Amino acid sequence: METPGRIAATPDALDFTVENVEKALHQLYYDPNIENKNLAQKWLMQAQVSPQAWQFCWSLLSPDKVPEIQYFGASALHTKISRYWSDIPSDQYESLKTQLFSQIACFSTGSKMVLTRLCVALASLALNTMPEAWPGAVAEMVRVFQEEGGGVDGRARCLALLELLTVLPEEFQTSRLPQYRKGQVRVQGSTSLPPPTVTGLCSICFIFKTSNTEMCFWNVSLVHRQVPKSGS
Repeated sequence: METPGRIAATPDALDFTVENVEKALHQLYYDPNIENKNLAQKWLMQAQVSPQAWQFCWSLLSPDKVPEIQYFGASALHTKISRYWSDIPSDQYESLKTQLFSQIACFSTGSKMVLTRLCVALASLALNTMPEAWPGAVAEMVRVFQEEGGGVDGRARCLALLELLTVLPEEFQTSRLPQYRKGQVRVQGSTSLPPPTVTGLCSICFIFKTSNTEMCFWNVSLVHRQVPKSGS
């Protein structure tokens, strides 16, 4: 069987398909040869930033894949959104958002590490679309995960929401957004959640007594904070 290392070694054979990505991940995790591991890692780094990543990342999130493969798919999504946002046509923002919401709902009862990466990807999308394309991003996140339906129980939805609110300010701090854009996002974040919604989020934290309760309070305040007025 042709190894991912050999694929990566030939410039005309960078075929970033689902099958080859899975081969490379298997080689990275299970091949005892360190050189083969390194070759697989380099190949996967190229795959993650390739145009083909938009095709294979969703397939890698399939429920029949193992968590390591799903995690790579979610990480590829985040990489494309956070580092290559300008490559995404504006008419695809809505469908991308919808797909991410759907995947987060699916993984709310699945692998925690995959759920986290998907939440980070959605957080990055929100930061890149606020305030013009998605002015009510945080409020919509809360609304979507409070709604019943989709075959996901209430506790799983709430915990997914808490995870999303945990990673959102972290993604904001590490994002590559220009300073003027970060200022715009802060202003939008400070006005997007009405007080009753914030109170409801705090209630969710207490009800489920999650390990990230303190983080929830801290992050809600970060998302909700006001931008200092000039001269103050």
